[in-house]
Amino acid sequence: MKRSRSCRIGLLAVLAAACSSPTQQSASSVVDVAGEGSVLFVAQNAIPNSFMDALFVGRVVADGDGCLRLDGPDPATVVWPFRFSLDGQGRVLDSLGVEIGRIGESFSLGGGEVVLHDGIAMSQADKQLAEASCPGRFWIVGDVL
Repeated sequence: MKRSRSCRIGLLAVLAAACSSPTQQSASSVVDVAGEGSVLFVAQNAIPNSFMDALFVGRVVADGDGCLRLDGPDPATVVWPFRFSLDGQGRVLDSLGVEIGRIGESFSLGGGEVVLHDGIAMSQADKQLAEASCPGRFWIVGDVL
């Protein structure tokens, strides 16, 4: 099962990269995380003009499709800030490479629920990849507390 999920996410990543605009670089990535398999790390490709200030406190987990979601009754896929990344050990790193948390552990994330519209700082290819791979709700992170 993990192999087919991995192949599907990998294929979508290749297709999304092929369709991306030269002015909007992909910020999302597929990362092989020890113990989790292939995980789609969805991130913004620029610093947004504004931020939402709702608060989520809880775990961020990888679901069966390799999506990083808020752990709760109605999970949303996390859209991480510009220049954040995920390493192969499941550590989420900020723009300076400092660990802010680990997949499966608790986070305090400022932000809010969004629809991936044109005003979101993401390439069209990344939006399509996120919506195809991780359908449902999205939580855009504005700040990590």
